[in-house]
Amino acid sequence: MEPLATRIENAAEQTAAAVTETAAAAAEAVTPVAEAAAEKTEEAVADIGETAAAAVTETLATTSEPPAADAAAAPMDPTLLGAAIAGIVVLVIVIAALARRKKGGKAPSAKSNGSGGNGSMVEIYVGNLSYDMNDAQLRREFERFGVVKSARVITNRSNNKSKGYGFVEMPHRKEALIAIKALDNSEVMARRIRVNEARANTKPPEDR
Repeated sequence: MEPLATRIENAAEQTAAAVTETAAAAAEAVTPVAEAAAEKTEEAVADIGETAAAAVTETLATTSEPPAADAAAAPMDPTLLGAAIAGIVVLVIVIAALARRKKGGKAPSAKSNGSGGNGSMVEIYVGNLSYDMNDAQLRREFERFGVVKSARVITNRSNNKSKGYGFVEMPHRKEALIAIKALDNSEVMARRIRVNEARANTKPPEDR
């Protein structure tokens, strides 16, 4: 009779061989099933991918479509309407302010008495002139100091002879003040002339 250890070893070998044979048979049987399952899985994944892509495309197309006619007819959001009205009001206020500024920024009148700044017209009274002086000669005296808009010797209407005084208009106050200071009490054509800024009481009645 074989020893117990030998019998156990032989039984283990037989069991191992049986298990190996069974595993090989099972593997042969399972392989076709696994391959088929893998094919089905690939097909399912492909179908899911195509379906998802189609859904995304349809969603994008729907989003990019113009709003329906009934949506355009829907009432405006009160908040947007209020913002639009406020914008229009602000625009009107700005336009009105610009119009007032443009109106108020007009150049001073040529008849200004020079009370403004450097760009204001200054009217100058020139007295004790030689009776032989004419408009052109009077202009030349003041043009030495700046721009002269006009120079006029006042004459008698009946005989057109000089009354011995005149008026000069200079558009730049700084130049006018320099001319007044330089020419007042200076000798011109053998007469010491008087020069100052014109006032209402220095003008003859027809020029007031």
